[in-house]
Amino acid sequence: MSTYTPNESVSMGSSKSKYEAGPTNAITPPRTPTTTTSSAHKLFAEIQEIYADLLKLPNLAPGGQVDELLTRLVGLCITPQSADFVSTLFSIRGANELYEELRPLCAAAEGELEKFWAGRIIQDAEAQPTLHNIDRDATALSVSKTLCQKLGYDRMTFSREDITAQESKTKWGDFDVVFLAALVGCDTASKISILKSLAQKLTVGTLVVARSAKGLREVLYPVLELSNELERETGLEILVEVHPWTKVVNSVVVMRVTER
Repeated sequence: MSTYTPNESVSMGSSKSKYEAGPTNAITPPRTPTTTTSSAHKLFAEIQEIYADLLKLPNLAPGGQVDELLTRLVGLCITPQSADFVSTLFSIRGANELYEELRPLCAAAEGELEKFWAGRIIQDAEAQPTLHNIDRDATALSVSKTLCQKLGYDRMTFSREDITAQESKTKWGDFDVVFLAALVGCDTASKISILKSLAQKLTVGTLVVARSAKGLREVLYPVLELSNELERETGLEILVEVHPWTKVVNSVVVMRVTER
């Protein structure tokens, strides 16, 4: 039995094979796939499948199929892998383009999830949860009680504005720490632009806590690449970067406003 590859053109009239070695026509044989390469392509195909299934859904509100797909995706992305595996996965043709399209879907789904549960709690008139703390240490109880009183919900305020705008109603100079959500800025360049604008409004010494991602988690969330350029452009000193090794997805970057 003879076999042939459909996309190969075979010329029966030629007496010379195109695979015959020649002085100017050397052919490099295809590289044999390694275990890492094969595994990376398998994972990439699975992520592609999840992305395609998400696109088919009418919306991303919490539900059986949405929950199943996103739980599966997060599970794949928090599984520890070697640096070589991650590098191989991101080097696959079309990988970065896929992840750039997937992240907004993940962000929208997360927003739908938060909105769903907030609505459930708001609509439930009888939902008045209470917490009862028990401890045999009287000092610990006293400290906890005082802390809860200090951090009560009546001390929380809200405002709607674009932090990159020149004019602001917020007294930024009053803050000691500012937390940025993971989806503030879709890539490093936009995050740096936002951080630069923010730092100009804050007083020297104010801490800024931003979220990032590392490894396979970069499939789900945009990365804040740390560099001398970031510090130079934003006026923020990078103090520490912490990466999770559990089911937590985001990394944390702590920075401090410096003298300008």
